[in-house]
Amino acid sequence: MKNLSVRKKIQLLIATAIVAMILLASAGLYFLNQMANASKIMYEENLLPVQEVAQIRIDTRALDSFLVEMILTTDEKRIGELEAEIDTRQAQIQSSFGTYEREAKMTPQSTKQLQELKDNVLAYDNGMSVVQDFASRNENDDAYKSYSENLEKVRDNVADSAKSLMKTMTKQSRDINALNQQEKQNALYI
Repeated sequence: MKNLSVRKKIQLLIATAIVAMILLASAGLYFLNQMANASKIMYEENLLPVQEVAQIRIDTRALDSFLVEMILTTDEKRIGELEAEIDTRQAQIQSSFGTYEREAKMTPQSTKQLQELKDNVLAYDNGMSVVQDFASRNENDDAYKSYSENLEKVRDNVADSAKSLMKTMTKQSRDINALNQQEKQNALYI
C-alpha cells in the first residue's frame, strides 16, 4: 500500500466503496424480495380464503332471512322468487368452498375445521329444505316451529365453525407476519 500513489489509493478506496454499496444494495433487495414473497403468500393463502369463509357466513345469514320471509308471506310469486334466491345463495356457498380449497394452504387443523363447516352447512341445507317445504305449502306454523326448534341451532353451528376456521387462518397470517418481522430484523443487522 505504501508503494501506491495517492491517485491509486483513492481509486482503490472508491472501488472498495462501490463494491460495498453493491453488496449492501443486493442484500437489501434480497430481503425486500423475501418479505414481498411472504406477504404475497399471506394474502393468497390466508386472507383470500378468509374472505370466502366470511362469504359463507354472509350467505347463510341471507338464506336465513329468505326463509323467514317465506314463512311470513303467502304470495306464491314471492315464494318462488325466494326459492330462486335460496338456490343462488346455496350455489355461492358451494363456490366459496371450492375457492377456499383451491387457494388456502391447508393444515391438518384447518382441514378438520373445513370438514366441520361443510358438515354444518349440509345439516343447515337439510333443515332448510324442511322449512322451505312447509313454507311453500303455506304451512307456516309448522315451518316456523321447524325453523325455531331445529334450524336456528344449526345456523349457529355454521357460524361457530366458520369463526373457528377464520381464527385458524388469522393465526397462520400472524405467524407469517412474525416471520416477516424476523426477516426485517435480519436485514437491519446486515
